[in-house]
Amino acid sequence: MQRVRLVLGSILLFQVCACEGHSQSIQGAQFDATPVRLPRSTAASKRPVESLDLLRLRDVKGMSISPDGKWVAFVVGQAIYETNAYRSALFVASTLNSRVRSFGTAGTPHWDEINQWEPEDPQWSPDSRVVWYRARLKESGHWQVWSWSLVSGKRLQVTRFAGDVENYRFVSQGRVLFITVAKRASPDVRSKAYQPGLLFPGPIRPYQSIPVTTQLRWAQEPTRQYWVHNLRSGRERRATTEEIYVWKARDVAHGESLPEKERKALEKYHLL
Repeated sequence: MQRVRLVLGSILLFQVCACEGHSQSIQGAQFDATPVRLPRSTAASKRPVESLDLLRLRDVKGMSISPDGKWVAFVVGQAIYETNAYRSALFVASTLNSRVRSFGTAGTPHWDEINQWEPEDPQWSPDSRVVWYRARLKESGHWQVWSWSLVSGKRLQVTRFAGDVENYRFVSQGRVLFITVAKRASPDVRSKAYQPGLLFPGPIRPYQSIPVTTQLRWAQEPTRQYWVHNLRSGRERRATTEEIYVWKARDVAHGESLPEKERKALEKYHLL
């Protein structure tokens, strides 16, 4: 029995090391930093739809309209069959002349726990000149906030936290970003949980075809910190208790973070 437990512990430890470099990734598929292209449609002879046609479809993974109503920013994702990879790109379309402009890759897909690409809307600055998006440009990197200038087209990394940005929002009349950063235990700390046995703090879901070690990592709540980023100076500091109370997003499912007018409208239809 002791020998079986040691073998199991060795296998699980190996899985931890193998999965650590590809966290939140489809097993086997890679990220291709080449931006998705939106070629012009051309007339072609009719033919039946094939399975590869469905695979190569370009899907919108998030969209938002600028405050002045002149622009639409949207993220597009696409699977690449030839290299077993995924691509993304950020685009901005004009509502005046329908001109579409590419701003390059939008980073790795936002995978959920069952390997679905979760949509996430880009955000606009109050003056409609900058697009913001939570992205990770390398699979080994952390999720950070990035910005794209509508004038120059340049991409800028806004945050550089030693952790993953879970969400961010504009506060203080658009002058400040309120950011939630999640930090998980290091691989060395997590590997100790598998020797000599395993204590899993939740249900094991074998139907998801996800390694038990990965499910264990997701079941463990990360340490969260709240930060304030000044957009004018670029300086960052930890949020105060009062700022966290005022700016932290409430549970939208219970309507706590919705404006009073919208909340009452949903209550009218018994949606809250």
